Amino acid sequence: MHRVLILQSVLALLLAAQAHAGPYVLRDLGAFRQDPQARAGAGINDAGQVTGITLALHAFLYNQAGGMQDLGTLGGGTYSLGEAINYNIDKVQIVGVADAPDGANHAIRWDSQSQTMQDLGTGEATDINKAGYAVGYTSSSPCSLEAVMWDPVGNAQGLGCFLYDASGTVPVAGPFSWASGINNVGQVVGWTAIVPDASSSNATAISGFIWDASGGMRSLPLGQYAAAYAYRINDVGQIVGYASRIDAQTGQSFTRAVLWAPGDTGYVIQDLGTLGGANAQAIDINDSGQVVGWAEAADGSQQGFIWDAAGGMRLLPVPDTMSFAWAGSINKDGEIAGAVLDTNYNYHGLVWRPDADGDGLLDVWEERGYDSQHDGVIDLDLPGMGADKNHKDVFVHVDYMVASDHTHRPTAQAVQTLINAFNNAPVSNPDGTTGINLHIDAGPDVPTNKHILTHTDVLGSQNSDGTYNWGDFQAIKAGNFPPERLPIFHYVIFAHDIIFPGTRMGGISRTAKGDERTNLNGGSDLIVSLGEFSGNVGTDSDQAITLMHELGHNFHRLHGGSDIFENKPNYLSVMNRLFWFTGLRINGAFGTFDYSRFTFPDLDETNLNEPVGLSGPSSADSYGTAWYCPGGQFNITDSVNSAMDWNCNFVIDTTPVAVDVNNDTNFTTLRADSVDWDNLLYWGGSIGSQSATFSTELSPN
Repeated sequence: MHRVLILQSVLALLLAAQAHAGPYVLRDLGAFRQDPQARAGAGINDAGQVTGITLALHAFLYNQAGGMQDLGTLGGGTYSLGEAINYNIDKVQIVGVADAPDGANHAIRWDSQSQTMQDLGTGEATDINKAGYAVGYTSSSPCSLEAVMWDPVGNAQGLGCFLYDASGTVPVAGPFSWASGINNVGQVVGWTAIVPDASSSNATAISGFIWDASGGMRSLPLGQYAAAYAYRINDVGQIVGYASRIDAQTGQSFTRAVLWAPGDTGYVIQDLGTLGGANAQAIDINDSGQVVGWAEAADGSQQGFIWDAAGGMRLLPVPDTMSFAWAGSINKDGEIAGAVLDTNYNYHGLVWRPDADGDGLLDVWEERGYDSQHDGVIDLDLPGMGADKNHKDVFVHVDYMVASDHTHRPTAQAVQTLINAFNNAPVSNPDGTTGINLHIDAGPDVPTNKHILTHTDVLGSQNSDGTYNWGDFQAIKAGNFPPERLPIFHYVIFAHDIIFPGTRMGGISRTAKGDERTNLNGGSDLIVSLGEFSGNVGTDSDQAITLMHELGHNFHRLHGGSDIFENKPNYLSVMNRLFWFTGLRINGAFGTFDYSRFTFPDLDETNLNEPVGLSGPSSADSYGTAWYCPGGQFNITDSVNSAMDWNCNFVIDTTPVAVDVNNDTNFTTLRADSVDWDNLLYWGGSIGSQSATFSTELSPN
């Protein structure tokens, strides 16, 4: 059994941390089974959606915006596993295995339209193509197991179960065959057994095979190996798997990742090497010829790898606290799904995203453009818009309301102020420069109907729990935002007001889960609402700083940085409500729009040392800050590293004082937090996601 063979190899390997390498952003899907059989991230489709098995032993569907969906089990069963996942514009399908009430394993196919799990009969389904054809194995006479293909309805077709003699010309009935992969052309790969001659019933080797409707099942060459297993086939006809033999000198068996490439006279087998150890297995291949799997390192530890013809086999990076990795699936854009082990021996699903500059946009999008339909046609010319895979890019689409006497279109000055702030960001890029290229599309300088919305005094409403109801926003977005922009652009509405007129609520971010003030999940939608401000639209500064603040929530930042404590004097950022509409104070003046660049010591409100101020780095000497005095009065200093009169008694006390400096009625330790710019996460909501359904997965509430 291919899954069992992999897992037996896994159990024999030592656990060891490895150096990280490669231009990937790693996405941890969380801890799953505390068991080496965990296939936490077993399959990934062309939309970046993942399937596998959860801690509850259930198949799951994961996508960035919607999170983890438990797919349940067959009626009366206790276990299910998702092994492969396809993608079409109208639905997603997952295949795998689940136990039936009688305890037997049954092949399953789940689809997102019906939200049901189809029982395909005894056996296991291992792969599925875009048309919905699935392959795997089932019980069949006279074979113990037979490779099978299920059509989109669920009808099964046996692919043959036979052995070959040494010449490969005499088929005889055999004990089993197993289908493991199917491409979009309808070619199937797997493995079966061979015997020395037609009169023998003892199999001496296992051979990979390829099957198609016109030629039936044919064996793949073994080369120097005694046995071989074919796992996956891409649409070009390249096949990957692994092969094994006995080392003549040591007498030890070893396995190697192999590639079968079609040639003029048939398939040619190629050893893909290892990461310095003895064993490796190739598990998947995409149409670009990129191969993933696992391989032993020189120290015996198992690590995930990626291989291509140009670069050979390379180690995939893992988080610092993880080890023992394998990569199980790769999609057309090079996204990889697999699993890693943490120090508590919990398996985590992991997605490797090829994103050299870490801006949430896949390298292939920034190199070639974005193909939203996955049909080979570029729908969004990102290079033409200025995207660069070696320099961080953030894209923002703005629609705005227009009244008879004012327009909420952001001013050119506000837009340029924000562009400059991001360009000056102290973040590094692979091209050796710093800064972020911010691209804001609010339509042409001469307004057209393209970005203009009907004016309403109040956009949206309030839910019974006090949170904002996004239903009206979602309706506007669905009717105005080009769907091909979903994975690339933050969607912004410059509206008049939200929830309660007269409250001066300047904006809100639609974070993926819950309230923007209390979660770090990030998002891709936001509202700027300055109808209660100057001229019903706010000043240039109001517009720029509000958009920057709400984008910060989309980038996974809170009003306290990474915590919920507001008005912290030691957190110098436009995310801090102290500086939301004023900007930071530098050289004695407010007006600098920036996320935090410095880390200061924590502030214990019961033990404030006035003579030393914030005791920050010397580079912060020109920065000022603000705080609340006893009684709630507001105070300002022009130098955070000079003495500060925390209790506002006009004396620098030499003994510690106690003041509620953030005015939250509690005396706590205000954590200085980390530097904002170093901790922005550029993916959130639909940014970086590829499924067309992501725009509706967030509840309107």
